[in-house]
Amino acid sequence: MKLFYRQVGSGGPNVFLLHGLYGNSFNWASIAQSLSNFYQVFSFDLRNHGHSPSSSFMDYFLMAEDIRQTAEPMELFPAHLIGHSLGGKLAMVFALSFPQWVSSLVVVDIAPVDYGKEAVQEHFKILEAMRSLPLSDLKTRKEAEVLLLKTINNKTLVQFLLTNLVYQSERYVWRINLEGIRASIEKLTAFPFLHACFPGRTLFIAGERSNYLEASSIQPLFFFFPKATFVKIRDAGHWVHFEKPKEFLEVLIPFLRENRE
Repeated sequence: MKLFYRQVGSGGPNVFLLHGLYGNSFNWASIAQSLSNFYQVFSFDLRNHGHSPSSSFMDYFLMAEDIRQTAEPMELFPAHLIGHSLGGKLAMVFALSFPQWVSSLVVVDIAPVDYGKEAVQEHFKILEAMRSLPLSDLKTRKEAEVLLLKTINNKTLVQFLLTNLVYQSERYVWRINLEGIRASIEKLTAFPFLHACFPGRTLFIAGERSNYLEASSIQPLFFFFPKATFVKIRDAGHWVHFEKPKEFLEVLIPFLRENRE
């Protein structure tokens, strides 16, 4: 599957930006622009998200192949991979599967672990709330927000989800394939075991207020990424690059420079 992408910058090494679950390439717009003076930056919409094609199922191997099929014909490899959450897991699987094409790896607030049944149930709850929204009756986005908040008690998350709600043909529609994501959620919250390790330099960036990258994740992490280093961004939650873009770039840019090709 060939993916939709946004490109900024016209010279320097290639950087791929991979968004999280329920996100899209525009989530990286500010970071991409900040990198564009020194890098050629590609922000992808993953399958079932944004403007990329839909499918009835998705897992990390399929998504890694999507990246390969999109980028290889344009001769964009090797590239620096930067992924947040779901995109971070995808970046890890890609680096483990195609290490020769990855200059360096940056993983944002996620670990190569299975987050378990609790995470699956939480996503089922979110997806059911989105599926149950009476799209044909909606008059405003604010109305959609009020309805979602009755089930999802997190205004920041609801506003993030609503970035996928678009008005077209005189009605609101989801620009995200809820059914394809729901059918795949157990694969997406887990992490496939690969008999491989990535020999290149890897940076994990975590939010201080997030619990996605905890001490229990360290042992499996080093199995896959023996050259991993860690940075925790103070007072940041899960959306580190959005909540603390200045601090995020202060960590990211020196790492990319050290691995510049």
